[in-house]
Amino acid sequence: MQAQKAEGTRDLIGAEMRAWQKMQQIAAGVFEPFGFKPIETPAIEQVDVFVHGIGQSTDVVRKEMFRVFSGANLERVFTEGTDTKLKPKQRLALRPEGTAGVVRAVVENNLVPQGSMPFKAYYAEAMFRGERPQKGRLRQFHQVGVEWLGASDPASDAECIIMLMEFFKRLGFDPSKLHLYINSMGDGECRPAYRDKVRAYILDHRDEMCEDCLERAEINPLRAFDCKNPHCHEVMAGAPLVNDHLCGDCAEHYAAVKRYLDEAGVSYTEDPTLVRGLDYYTRTVFEVEVEGAGVGAIGGGGRYDGLMELEGGKPTPGIGFAVGFERIALALAATGFAGVLVLRFLPYARNRFEAWGHVWNYALTTGYSQTRSMMCIASGGLFGLGPGKGWLKYVAASDTDLVFAFVSEEWGLIMAVLMVACIVILACFVVRSAPAGRSCFYTIGACAAVTVMVTQTILNVFGMADFLPLTGVTFPFVSNGGSSMVCVWGLLAFIKAADTRQNASFAIRLPHGAQELPQEPDAEDDIPDDAEAGADAEDESVWSPDGRKEAGR
Repeated sequence: MQAQKAEGTRDLIGAEMRAWQKMQQIAAGVFEPFGFKPIETPAIEQVDVFVHGIGQSTDVVRKEMFRVFSGANLERVFTEGTDTKLKPKQRLALRPEGTAGVVRAVVENNLVPQGSMPFKAYYAEAMFRGERPQKGRLRQFHQVGVEWLGASDPASDAECIIMLMEFFKRLGFDPSKLHLYINSMGDGECRPAYRDKVRAYILDHRDEMCEDCLERAEINPLRAFDCKNPHCHEVMAGAPLVNDHLCGDCAEHYAAVKRYLDEAGVSYTEDPTLVRGLDYYTRTVFEVEVEGAGVGAIGGGGRYDGLMELEGGKPTPGIGFAVGFERIALALAATGFAGVLVLRFLPYARNRFEAWGHVWNYALTTGYSQTRSMMCIASGGLFGLGPGKGWLKYVAASDTDLVFAFVSEEWGLIMAVLMVACIVILACFVVRSAPAGRSCFYTIGACAAVTVMVTQTILNVFGMADFLPLTGVTFPFVSNGGSSMVCVWGLLAFIKAADTRQNASFAIRLPHGAQELPQEPDAEDDIPDDAEAGADAEDESVWSPDGRKEAGR
């Protein structure tokens, strides 16, 4: 049986791997100037790290977290039917999100001692959740995230949001297509009373709510705002809003965040139902969606001032966010930014544009092929070095993408220019004959075919000479490759189909002003003798085979 990857996972190979690496490079370029340094936490943590941090009521902990057991412990769990008898260090789980692990690392390593500077870190790691595989949702996915421990000022909230929007801009998103949603969830002072009101509202509408929401009502009723059931969303639209129940400090904090965003020119929309999917959030929360992408939120985060205490540390405020690599790739493609995606995430394509116009500065890297091609053209002169005597043949793609330089070196610049002249002559023929085409179809086909050939020629020659980025396009009829030759001959067939000329053996030029050639009268035609004689007397000239009129003898 052939080995297969696990359901809901994918291999990062080639372009996808380069895209993920490029996203990490962009993250470093955006986050490090703000003082953030890279961090990596273990993919396996004790279960309690996520239960304390994420929350027992969340779907992540209840349904989606992958549990990990060693061989002996797994057998014990199967035998006893529970893992409650295992020690905490034996109860392990794969990392479903990044924040809880980073906070655990900060607590365990005392990275924010009393009176010290805040701790700033960013990560780029794989996460694991037991979700049903679908578009934008995998069981192993990749996130880039930021965590800022020790910052309580609302300016830090705004700074994180501004940094997040700059990150999306660097990835290639159109800022006008990005929609930022913000909200405040209150804190330990005001949220308990608000939570009780939401719980009462849910219980008053218990007949309309799903079983999960009724269960959440007893654990964390605010999670009902994030229910995936559409009917529950409709019911919760009438629930009390958190903005109406914020304490004075939370309301002042939220107002300051909005003021900073306004001063920075960051547009946003207030969404009083935004609660995010994890229980540790307090006060400011935010999400970003892309108009027309259809993949939901591509990033989000918020403040978590009480998480350090839940993980066994001293009271320390914190804020952070995370973005998903797979969703970002889908969003870029869905919104028509596939070209931007290529340039942003595929270094070999982007590097061609970076070297364009000054390839000699990249003579040993991305400009190697172009600089060697121009050197070989110069060495070949007008008449070339002779077949097989050139050096360019040792360079990759010399007989395809660089064939103009290849011919110039071995056969001379004159021969290379004649190659281009043939394409130009073919284009002139089409332009001249197109108005007299057999039909609009043949005319359009011929024009399209010659346009493709001319474009190929321009891209090949100009790209090699650094007038355009080197794109890897063949030269019509000359470059090596069976598929290329079949395609250009197929294009030539369209051009020939539009040609209205007759076969030369049947072509007889008509005299000027004549409509048809004279014909010999049939023998059976009854022509009066006097009429025939009169005609001969009137005009005794005859027609020559070449169509000229000659005097009769």
